[in-house]
Amino acid sequence: MTDAAIPQSDRAYVRELAAKYLDLVHSPAHAARRQLWTDHNALRPTRPPVVFETWSFMEELAPAPVCTSPVGRRIEGHFASALLSEQFTGDDKVFPPYFPVAWNIRYEVFDIEIHREFRKDGRGVDFGFRVDHPVKDLAREIDSLKPGIREVDRELTLEWKETVEDVVGDLMEVRITTPSLPACIPNITFNLLGMEQMLLAMVDCPDALHALHRRICDAHNACLDWLEAEKLLRLNNECTQVPSGGFGCTDLLPADDFAARDRVTTRDLWAHISAQETVGISPEMYGEFVYPYYRELAERMGFVSYACCEPVDRIWPGRLEHLPNLRATAVTKWCNEEVMGEYLRGSNVIYTRKPDPTFVGAGGFDEAAYTAHIRKTLDAARDCRLQFIYRDVYTLCGDPYRAKKAVQMIRDLSEKHWDA
Repeated sequence: MTDAAIPQSDRAYVRELAAKYLDLVHSPAHAARRQLWTDHNALRPTRPPVVFETWSFMEELAPAPVCTSPVGRRIEGHFASALLSEQFTGDDKVFPPYFPVAWNIRYEVFDIEIHREFRKDGRGVDFGFRVDHPVKDLAREIDSLKPGIREVDRELTLEWKETVEDVVGDLMEVRITTPSLPACIPNITFNLLGMEQMLLAMVDCPDALHALHRRICDAHNACLDWLEAEKLLRLNNECTQVPSGGFGCTDLLPADDFAARDRVTTRDLWAHISAQETVGISPEMYGEFVYPYYRELAERMGFVSYACCEPVDRIWPGRLEHLPNLRATAVTKWCNEEVMGEYLRGSNVIYTRKPDPTFVGAGGFDEAAYTAHIRKTLDAARDCRLQFIYRDVYTLCGDPYRAKKAVQMIRDLSEKHWDA
């Protein structure tokens, strides 16, 4: 990419946005948020941090792009999303003082194409999809699954880095980062088999399913080994959001021997693990077909954040409670809040509450019901380390400041009813 890829008007505008962004990330308030997350992740007493993810409804908040070039719009979008989030949520997100450029990495466990047919919502945005699952008979086809690929396009990554540096490099560092570490297993199985066949395989051909999960786990380990060997890993203990969770600011990572090494390893990093696709199986089946492989992967991580939308209360005893390096677990609307409070009270695992998105994202905003909803969490999580991560809100129902109001209500209720 050359200077011609971004016209002067675009260049001037994104530099204006960059200046506003830097004012935000270097402000005393932002420094206080970083310290909040650092203390919180170290299990020191804090108020519950609050994150309200905006990507799912950002189109309702964002004005039309100002930039006319693809390069300008891409850089504009990075800065604008942070500034809009600050304006319309006022939550505890922390943004890095540098411009992140992720390694362009492609990783596929198997060399097999997964076809998806998408459908759009009323705004014309891709919303739902149907998967054409390629494996029809696992027992017969398991041995025919060919290993996939793992590759990095260094040239493309460095080209984009140089392009951004040309535009804002005199204002801030442009830093190469690493995408989230691969860890999910049931999602890959679901995409290959479909839900019905995946569930039936636990009874009809358990050895084949174990063989599949063994291969996926081995592929993940091999990918992590490759990332380490190629020196592609970067620390994520500053202002990086852990997928489906809070922000990774911590003084407990990297590992103690980091300074003596010439590379980052998985022991220095946060990782995320989830198993939404197993919500319909028994704790015993989870313990047999999923947990052993996740335990193996978790053992090599620094900190692990577990779960997305799935309830974890049924699989906690005897399983997740022993997951190595677990630092946070999601507690969703399908989870028994009180039971999870009992499990996590006094532990070193953060209670990651995912509030019910329908209070904000559907119809009118019932403040009384929402207050009761949040109070219930504050009571259930008493004497735990608690964080609120608001996700899966796809519309603000015409009220652009509804998310900000919801965040402030959590803060007000925490101030009144939470004893850090």
